[in-house]
Amino acid sequence: MFPSLLRLPELDVLTPETVSEAAKMLFRRSDAEFVAGGTDIIAKIKMREMRPGVLIDLSGIRELDYIKVQKRMIKVGAMTPLAKLFSNRYVRKHQAFKALEEKFAPPIIANMATVGGSIATRSLVSDLLVVLLAMDSNIRLLGRRGHQTMKLDRFLARKNIRALITEVSLPAPSPNLITLFDKIHPSNSRYPLASISLCLKVDKRGKITYAGVAANCARNGEPSRITRVERLMLGKKLTEDLVEDAVKRLQTSAQPHADFMAPDWYRLEALATLFRRMGMKAVKALGV
Repeated sequence: MFPSLLRLPELDVLTPETVSEAAKMLFRRSDAEFVAGGTDIIAKIKMREMRPGVLIDLSGIRELDYIKVQKRMIKVGAMTPLAKLFSNRYVRKHQAFKALEEKFAPPIIANMATVGGSIATRSLVSDLLVVLLAMDSNIRLLGRRGHQTMKLDRFLARKNIRALITEVSLPAPSPNLITLFDKIHPSNSRYPLASISLCLKVDKRGKITYAGVAANCARNGEPSRITRVERLMLGKKLTEDLVEDAVKRLQTSAQPHADFMAPDWYRLEALATLFRRMGMKAVKALGV
């Protein structure tokens, strides 16, 4: 059954106007869930994959809609629409975000979906999540004990966290940093069968000082970094031979899932193909 044909169950909806008010509402009700743009959670509720008793609508919290560009970092408020993120001229200096926009869902979805919502759902359909993971992004949370900052991959690993995501920070563009993204999707939708992102930073000698590789189905159908590939690349110069070695490591490290959309072997082959393509593109871009 398609989610669009199913009806939402009866729900209480709360509408906070501030960040602190939203957090308090979450802690008062154990069956409460946040809703931002609603592009993912509403479908899950219709399909009865989630059964909250109350929804906390964050759309009225304007203080979380911002993009702050700093020397080494870009900070983005959780309620920032993806369309606004994609159109920011500093964000677009990252090749990964330009590719992400080109392969993203229709504009109406980009205008509704938010940065925080794309993270909070931990969904394998979140292309943004894959890019942010590869870039070793941090997120800022407001929980019972106040504000805290943690790595995005750590947040994804700790599935019992109940907190409000308020901000994500990613590295600012620089000449020695390259970020790439690609995905394979069905011809009739933008649903990613396999998506992967690569982030590399090199020193003056051309050696890799940071390597980030993340995929939407890297580990049992969940978004994750592929650390064995990252470790292989660290400290080495990016060459075509290194890319091929990394592809082989990816094929023995990634653990994609199988579902009605595609078998696991297809997803693994797709990830390897996409990674090889991005790796060769990075070799040319870095002039190695």
